[in-house]
Amino acid sequence: MMNSSYRSRDGKFLKGHGKIRNNESYKKTGEKLKKVIHTSEWNKKVAIKRKQYLDKNPMPRGEKHWSWKGGISRGYKEGYWSKEYLQWRKLVFERDGYKCQVCRKGGGYLTAHHIKSWAHYPKLRFDIDNGITLCENCHSLTDNYKGRGKNHKLLLSNNH
Repeated sequence: MMNSSYRSRDGKFLKGHGKIRNNESYKKTGEKLKKVIHTSEWNKKVAIKRKQYLDKNPMPRGEKHWSWKGGISRGYKEGYWSKEYLQWRKLVFERDGYKCQVCRKGGGYLTAHHIKSWAHYPKLRFDIDNGITLCENCHSLTDNYKGRGKNHKLLLSNNH
């Protein structure tokens, strides 16, 4: 029996919907897809078409977006990746010699960590003395890592 949800407004069945497929038809489809090779030229064409489509049909933003929840996003994040933040981050790294100030490892993924949190101390956001260079492992042990409460404590001395 065909499902009525696959009918168009005028009551006709939509093409391909409501058909019962057996395992063999699924296998054939899978084999066809395995033979498809996407060249870099094809990928470029698809990227251009997608950009053209999005230029004509931009993604709804703000109140017009379907998942809008009344502006409850983390507004304090607005300054991240601004010119001021990037400058602050660079100065913290330079001052600390591009090394984690807890375990002293250099290289790898380093973070310019706010000692007093970005969210709770907006006046200290770009104060170089409120920053410390940490590796990802040491950063994950801080009390305000990824916005969590004060569950974990990594003691950061003022003499870094």
